[in-house]
Order: sequence, then C-alpha cells, then structure tokens
Amino acid sequence: MSLSFEIRDDILIFDSAYGVIICKLCQYALVPREIANHLQAQHQKDEGLTTQQIKAISDHCVSYPCRHPAWIKEMPMSPDTPAIPFLRLYQGGFCCRLCPITRPYVCLTEDGLLRHLKEVHQWSRPQGCPSATKQATSGLQTVVTFPIAFQTFFRRNLFIRYFPVQAVPGSAKPPGQSAELDSDPAASSGPGQQHFSQVSPWLDTTQWTRYLKGHDLLQTARLIEIPSSLAVRKAALDGQGDQSEYHLLLLLDSFDRVIEQARSSLLGDKVNDFDQHRVNSSIPRRSSSWPLWHKLKEPTYRGYKKVWKQLLCSLYRLVWQKQAPVLHCRLTSAQSTALETVLRAAASLSQQQESAESDDTAPKRSQKIDRACLLLCITLLDHPLHGNIYDSVIVGFLAVLGINP
Repeated sequence: MSLSFEIRDDILIFDSAYGVIICKLCQYALVPREIANHLQAQHQKDEGLTTQQIKAISDHCVSYPCRHPAWIKEMPMSPDTPAIPFLRLYQGGFCCRLCPITRPYVCLTEDGLLRHLKEVHQWSRPQGCPSATKQATSGLQTVVTFPIAFQTFFRRNLFIRYFPVQAVPGSAKPPGQSAELDSDPAASSGPGQQHFSQVSPWLDTTQWTRYLKGHDLLQTARLIEIPSSLAVRKAALDGQGDQSEYHLLLLLDSFDRVIEQARSSLLGDKVNDFDQHRVNSSIPRRSSSWPLWHKLKEPTYRGYKKVWKQLLCSLYRLVWQKQAPVLHCRLTSAQSTALETVLRAAASLSQQQESAESDDTAPKRSQKIDRACLLLCITLLDHPLHGNIYDSVIVGFLAVLGINP
C-alpha cells in the first residue's frame, strides 16, 4: 500500500509487510518522527515541495502503523527473503555462517567480518591462508558466505542492520534508471548513474554523487588547487598577476604561521596536559581519553596542512570569488564575518608590503591576518549540522576532495 497521491506517492511508500515508510528517491526507510526534516533537507528544492506540503505529508505518515526502528533492527529475516522493493540493493557482502540463520552478521568488508569472528565466535583464520576474495578454498569459506546480496532498512548508525536477500534482477533497481545500464553495468562513470549492483556503500552514505550531480568534476576539482607560491609572487612583483590570487596566497601563508605557533606552544609546554585532553575532545564540556597528539613528523604535518589549505582555497573561490561550478553551501553569520575580516586583513597586508622598505616589521604586520585566520578556522569547524549537512562548507569540501582527476 503506497501513500496517497496528494502526499506525493512518487517520493514515499508504506511497506505494510515490514511496517516501514521508505523514501523511493533515497532508497532507505525513514524514522517516522524525522520524515519532515528528511523531506526538507533532501527533497524540498528538487521536488518543489512547500512547507505546508511537507507538514501534510509528515502528519499523514503518523496514521500508518509503523514499527519502531529498534524492533525492525532485531527482526528475524529469512535468508530466502527476496530483495525488498525500493530499498537499495548492495552486492559483494560477507555473511557469517556461525550466527543464527535468521540473524546473521553481514558486513561490507572482509576485515570487518574477521573482527566479528574473532570477538564473537573466537575464530581466527589459519596463518598464511589467502583472503576469501582471492581464493574460495581458504579456511574462511567454512564460516563465511561470500559474495552475497544484502540490504538495510535504515541508514542511521543507531538502526543500521544489514541482512542477506535473494537478488531478483531489477527488483531493487533505483527508480528512473535508464534501460541501457542493464545491458552494460560497467558503462556508467558519472555521479548518479551507477548500476544498482555497483553501489558503493561509502558513496551511498556520504551522498557525494547527489551533491556533485550535474557538475563538471574536473572543473570542480580545480576549486581546491593550491596556487603556486613562486608564480603568484613573481606575477605580483611584476604587476601582472591577479591581486585576488595573491590575497589567497597571503591567507595560506598565514595559516602556516598559525600552525607553527600552535606547535611551538605545545612543544614548549605552554598548554598543560589537562587542557590538551579538553582540546582533543569534540564533545562540549567533556575531555578526551587522550591528549592532543602533536608530536608528529614534519611530512605528516605537511600532509595535514595541505588538506586544510585546499579547504581554504575552496572556500575562497567558491564563496568569495563565486567561481563555477556553483556548489551548495550556507555559511553562518560568524563564518561570513570571519571570511570578510581575514580577506580585508590580506588586502591591508598586501598594501603594507608594497610600501614597506624592509622586512623588520613583517611579524608585526602579520599579526592581524594571523589572528583573523585562526578565527576563520574556528568558525568553519563550529558549524552545527542540522538538516542538510552540505550547508557546511567543510562537508562539501570533503566531497570535492574525493574527486580523483
């Protein structure tokens, strides 16, 4: 039984056999109390839903006899269960044979299953045996079924539970998928065009393909390119370069100084051990079990700094310069103010450098932009994730970082 036409049965459907409401577009079940937030964050813009329609859909869903997600998670599932329509169908999973047949442990990777076997069943593979993916006759085949087709009702970590199903060709194909994909599963390469048997669980969870859909990936990848310091400085000295690129370079240089100042403070014991535990925690008013790990090798620091510099490049080009492609992000008021402040400081520093006769006062001139750079980094991290997680410029940047040009 599907939801009535007036509340958009092209988006949601009620599965009476399992007592769940499934989003056809996202291909997973929704927690009933989160339906309004899901529609607003994921489908309001693309599907043209108004706030009143979303409220009507959410209110109507309350009338359906939905089972609690915790009950669904523990529900016995027969291994002969056919693929459930409108749920995402995954391939290449690992299923534990030592678990009860109606509640087997299913996971995406062999390493994950080996941990399960060791921790739950005290089973370990004999030394020297190849992996199950390389040789079916290894010792693992006696306790593991591989590969299997599998599904999950929910994608929230609290309620995720993968279960094996019998794949029926086309039974769980995403709506609207083109017919030619059936004839050549390996043909698709663009975001949002994968064959249903080639779904990457990682891409499915992060929704990178949805975020990047319709954009030129090579053009998108250029947003995070770090400018050549030598070329930009030479062009600035010759008066031929783009001043905006030089301001970006000043921002990246400032970030290097901020990190070095932080490292010096930590190595000089200016931050006590208790504060290091607090700083290393992402939970307010709670300390981490471990202090901030800062005694890293120089190549490690360079790698970490490179990633954050790419983020700053993406922010500058996407938000300040408004370069194409136009990717979704929504800065908080604090982030907008911090970005404007740091770029004003960069412009001011550029003018001071042109008029300065010596570098004796360079550290003093850099203090303003360094302070502004630090506050910008803090505001970027301090972004509450409500509704659409891609409002955060950092989350969107991670999707761009995942492009392999």
